[in-house]
Amino acid sequence: MDNIAYLNQISAENRASKTNSNSLFSPKLMIILGAIVLITIIIIIGGSLSSGSEKGVDLVSQINLRSVNLSKTISTYNKQAKSSELRSIASSLSSILTETSSKTTELLSSVYGLKNGKISEKITEKEATYIENVNAELEKARLNGLLDRNYVRILTLQTGLLMSLESECLSRTNNSDVKNVLSNSYANLAGIYETLSNYSDSTS
Repeated sequence: MDNIAYLNQISAENRASKTNSNSLFSPKLMIILGAIVLITIIIIIGGSLSSGSEKGVDLVSQINLRSVNLSKTISTYNKQAKSSELRSIASSLSSILTETSSKTTELLSSVYGLKNGKISEKITEKEATYIENVNAELEKARLNGLLDRNYVRILTLQTGLLMSLESECLSRTNNSDVKNVLSNSYANLAGIYETLSNYSDSTS
């Protein structure tokens, strides 16, 4: 092979090498890679939003059931409390709980898409066990002739815990309907909580 032919062969090999190297960063490949990155980002963001929404519906579900169940507890034990003042405070609390349960049922349907506001069995069972323990404590107090003292203590605690659930939900949502319902409920419960706390202090 003469020198000219040899140089032509080297030149051809170099051109082929450059072509293969450039193909790694071809516009078509860059578009594909960009699409993959974009899809990955969308999946990550979507998963994050889904997780936040799931947490929101769980909290509203808890608030709903806690309100319903605690209202039933008040209905059972309020008539057995000796103090008329305590019964009056508990009745006011029950009215707030009834309104909260009604409003949150609407939220579960309109905001979170639960058919007829139907709550998951997991949360329903969890809240059922929770209120059973509360009722068992009240029943024990009633049998021991200590209902009023324990009734006010338990109502104060349960009101505070419900406010805590509402506060957590408010910090996690940007939905105006959810914020309006829970903000109003929280403000009303805060007034009852203060009254119950003062009542408890006066009897301790």
